[in-house]
Amino acid sequence: WTDHVGDKNNNNVHSVPLPERISSMIFFPVTNSNMARLYIATIERVFIWEISTIYKDVMKEKRNDSDLGPRTTILEQHIQKDAMAISVTANCFAVSLGKNAVIYDLKTHSPKCRFEGHYGTINAMTFFTPHADHVLITVGEDRTFKIWDCDEQSLLYQSSVISSSPFLTVAIDPVFPHIALGTYKNSLETCHCCGSFFLFPFILYFFFSGLT
Repeated sequence: WTDHVGDKNNNNVHSVPLPERISSMIFFPVTNSNMARLYIATIERVFIWEISTIYKDVMKEKRNDSDLGPRTTILEQHIQKDAMAISVTANCFAVSLGKNAVIYDLKTHSPKCRFEGHYGTINAMTFFTPHADHVLITVGEDRTFKIWDCDEQSLLYQSSVISSSPFLTVAIDPVFPHIALGTYKNSLETCHCCGSFFLFPFILYFFFSGLT
């Protein structure tokens, strides 16, 4: 990792070898601490690494293993884990396990619930922040997206197959309740969620093909 873009000597770059390929990562700041929590997923496990956020003078010190805090494994299961998401307000950490999503308590890292419903691997996920922090959106190889309520531990909405290729990424508009979905074959899907969405799901689709 690095914390200094202009560091030509790479003094603030430190590489840590791992025995498995990393499939997804996400940072989470630790309150009232000089450490940040890095969630790392591989095909074998999900673990948390605390990393020092104290800046080092690139002319005097190099990053090394002393900047790493304890590493805690919260899940061990041989399965693809391509997506993770965190909602601080809802106190939730989500990770994909193949076709399913598991929600953990962000503070205790104990499992809260498991969402099942996709027919293909989940490729991306995000919380519907800032509009509804407890709502998780997942997209997958089955060319659908699903919307889950982590508080009620239920499925709020599932789309039909709305693309000719799998969804690879999802993004949330921070101002308006819009969802953008990216697909494999140069296309973009955007959705508008109305104010009464959570009681009466109503989504408008706008499809743009051939975007580069």
